Amino acid sequence: MTIQNIIKKVRSGVCKIEFFRGEEKINSGSGFLFKGCIVTNSHVFHPEGFIFPNDTKIVLIFGDGEKINLNINDLVLKNGSDEDNLDFAIYELLNLKNKYNFEVGNLKDVSEGDEVLILGFPFDAEYLTTHHGRISSLFEELKVKKIQIDASVNQGNSGGPLLHLASEKVIGIVTRKQSGLTKDFDDLLQSFSGNITILKQAQQNGSIGMMGINPIQFFEISQAQMQLISKNIKRSANTGIAYAFSCEQLIDM
Repeated sequence: MTIQNIIKKVRSGVCKIEFFRGEEKINSGSGFLFKGCIVTNSHVFHPEGFIFPNDTKIVLIFGDGEKINLNINDLVLKNGSDEDNLDFAIYELLNLKNKYNFEVGNLKDVSEGDEVLILGFPFDAEYLTTHHGRISSLFEELKVKKIQIDASVNQGNSGGPLLHLASEKVIGIVTRKQSGLTKDFDDLLQSFSGNITILKQAQQNGSIGMMGINPIQFFEISQAQMQLISKNIKRSANTGIAYAFSCEQLIDM
């Protein structure tokens, strides 16, 4: 089957998961359907360990364009792990019909160099996006099997399926990409946060105006702007490698 036909076949089984407090979107990620459940990364539902309150609304946008509105309590956690080394979550979703449900493959049946397809919603896209690549490496780290891939992975792809083209089965859950710049960006963002905190404290202790300009407020605004720019550069930088966790923990579901 051609790649085009595979995408057409499976697209209704991939979804974007959006989280809202009121009208404000507070997070998003990707997921896929397996045995009537949504599989994704745990950090999509708990970014940096944050637990969304009960009034959080969820919008599921599927690859075929259908949207479903839910309350966060409508999804029941069936299994999962929020450890960085095994970041996955499986949520039961009742009464979902006419959607493609993926099959899960075993890593014993794949090899380095095999073609794969990543499906998801990077950069908060409202439409399904696919990236074609190959398996760069298969390895085990802290007793968890991982798959290194050369396909493009960006923020928002987290939780999406890594599809093995030859078998048309999901072999991995796409997770955060790694980059040589990741730690540098994290250190830079932390320094901006520290500077902004110090400047806010200085503001509370009073400030001196110069030609009608509050210099402390000026520096606070400039630090916040540089922090935002750095976040966006980190978000879009695609210079590193991407990887996925093996789906083998799903086989016995």
